[in-house]
Amino acid sequence: MATDTREMTTHMNRYGNNIKITRTGLVEFLMEDIDVFFMRTSVTDDNRTIMFDPSGGPYMTAEHGDQPGTDMGYFRDEWKGLIVGDIKWGEKEGSANIVCYSENPVEWVDVKGKLSS
Repeated sequence: MATDTREMTTHMNRYGNNIKITRTGLVEFLMEDIDVFFMRTSVTDDNRTIMFDPSGGPYMTAEHGDQPGTDMGYFRDEWKGLIVGDIKWGEKEGSANIVCYSENPVEWVDVKGKLSS
């Protein structure tokens, strides 16, 4: 059985809830254990989620018009410059798939050994 070498971190929000964030691809992330009970969201007319703010945080935005996307470096230094461009809700309640773009050139060799297939 292969060892899962994907980059992962947890973020403790202001209420002490741990949100798990896993880098699943070069610019893709999965956030899990998001408290959806008192969550605010912003959705465009074409049903694109551009912001979510679960109870206790973290406040996440996708780039849209003049609204900047969240820099994933907030969660882990190595992810600095990966800017949220798209938010899609995951299959499991309380999860979101985050797709970023890079503010800085990203070398595939920097991350290819850290990600499993």
